[in-house]
Amino acid sequence: MSQYRKGRRFEYEIRDELEALGYFAGRSAGSHTPVDIYAARPHPIEPRRLVIQAKKFPLHKMKGYDWREIEKLCEWADAWDAIAVLVTKEERGTNKWWTFYQIGIIDTRPARERCEEMVKGWLAPSK
Repeated sequence: MSQYRKGRRFEYEIRDELEALGYFAGRSAGSHTPVDIYAARPHPIEPRRLVIQAKKFPLHKMKGYDWREIEKLCEWADAWDAIAVLVTKEERGTNKWWTFYQIGIIDTRPARERCEEMVKGWLAPSK
């Protein structure tokens, strides 16, 4: 299976899970934007919008990743009054899980500052 198909399948899995949780969700296929999945949950008091970047590999393997894509995701979230989320797929032996990283919640700093701090924290050596 090609890398594209694996990534697409992961995006569909995330979309389906969000729909099961009551979100309206869609995949932005072939858009060449930082948003892989967009989702919204209708709620009379607290509606929620998400813009999601999906990566089918764990965060510790993202050391050479171009983080400008995540900065752009934060900018899109700001423009749409949404929450930016990075979803990674983790594996250890036969155990597999997803990790959701919420970016910039209740943070009024510009997207670039939030993302730079977030990336430094993720890539800091473990103690």
